[in-house]
Amino acid sequence: MASDGAAHLVDAKSTNTEVHYPDALAPAFLHQLNGTPHIHTDLDETKEPSCQKLLFSATLTRDPAKIASLNLRDPKYFVVQGQANETSSKEEEIMDLVMEKFSMPATLTEHMIVCESSQKPLMLLHLLHAHGVRNALVFTKSAESTSRLVRLLDFFESIRDTTGDKDKDLGIVVRAYSSDLGANDRRTILEKFKSQEIHILVCSDLISRGIDISHVSHVVSYDAPLDMRKYVHRVGRTARAGRTGDAWTLVEEQEARYFKGMMKDADHLGAVKRMRISEKDLAPLMPSYEGALDKLKDVYSRSNS
Repeated sequence: MASDGAAHLVDAKSTNTEVHYPDALAPAFLHQLNGTPHIHTDLDETKEPSCQKLLFSATLTRDPAKIASLNLRDPKYFVVQGQANETSSKEEEIMDLVMEKFSMPATLTEHMIVCESSQKPLMLLHLLHAHGVRNALVFTKSAESTSRLVRLLDFFESIRDTTGDKDKDLGIVVRAYSSDLGANDRRTILEKFKSQEIHILVCSDLISRGIDISHVSHVVSYDAPLDMRKYVHRVGRTARAGRTGDAWTLVEEQEARYFKGMMKDADHLGAVKRMRISEKDLAPLMPSYEGALDKLKDVYSRSNS
């Protein structure tokens, strides 16, 4: 039993390792356990003593009720993380575990951009065109935000294409991936993203759990996450299996204090590099961006009339 992203654990063709564990559980579905009878039924059928259950998660719950609902026998808890500081004591390591200190892969580079809310689209466009961000997941706070952002990016790319406002990079293909789409549409979009026919996938947190896309090299939190667990699940889509990856968070000025506090509480603030982007950096984008904004306003004014 596994989520979509963990299904490869039981696919013998996808690995050189022989599979010995029939029930490898990726507990992204733990939040669904309450009130989901078929999941309880499936788990009830694996109570035989010979059945061994393994649960894998970047942020495994410590809620005793949820753990108990899995009906585990004599459970053992293991933590895989980077090499501990040689001077840290066993007690400090245990406290890190109790306080839920999160360990990120060494191949992940994390960035924070503080800006006004109105500048966020420009900051994203700067990342795409000045820093060559491709094979990227861009996370928004809602399906509506996803739809609006994709339209704006599409308008921007079409204007650059017709006006010849291009540098060395080619046009960027952007698509939405949200709960508004049906399962078949989501599957098709995901396959095109994996084959790199789609360069940027704008999505809600639907995709931040349980889906493994091996070639994601960048994760952009267009809307900053409100809690550390959500942040971990988002950035966990890149820098997987020893690959390098970059995570960028666009933090609105009024959110900066809270976001930094969240990172500090998780003992992680020092790992996030602040990046500053000047008006001069954004200037080359402005003609196409202003045209895209005008088109977006026209679309929404017609839909509201």
